[in-house]
Amino acid sequence: MESLQVWLMVCRNCTGGAALSYLSTEGNKFNGIIPSNLGQLSGMYRLDLSSNSPEGDITEARFSQLTDLEHLDISYNSFNVIIPDNWLPPFDASFIDMSFCHTGTKFPTWIRTQTYLRSLQACGVGLAGKVPAWSSDMSTDGQSPSAQISEQAHENT
Repeated sequence: MESLQVWLMVCRNCTGGAALSYLSTEGNKFNGIIPSNLGQLSGMYRLDLSSNSPEGDITEARFSQLTDLEHLDISYNSFNVIIPDNWLPPFDASFIDMSFCHTGTKFPTWIRTQTYLRSLQACGVGLAGKVPAWSSDMSTDGQSPSAQISEQAHENT
């Protein structure tokens, strides 16, 4: 298995690496910790790290300068998503998939800041309790986003 950190270091050192706009590692066997310099790729509009084997935690620092991010897929990974309730993402994504990551039992409040959100996938993340009332207010242009959320959360409403 290759380390994603080594791969991103090579990519970052390439001419125009900071201008990388699309990164997909879907379905590979990258392991190790997601490198912090990932968040420095400010031109990134699509990030798909799904179905790999990373370790450790992923924090808001990994997204710190991703101001153009529209598509975020971190699904089917075993890392912990550790993001504080008061975090204000620098991006406004239309697609977010966190399915089968460890996000904790509370619905991530930072999702509320995503005004262009069209699709939210959060199946199997361990949510418990009620889906927040504000989630029904998440619509743009009068259309509600598509959402698949852990059945566990729905059962407790």
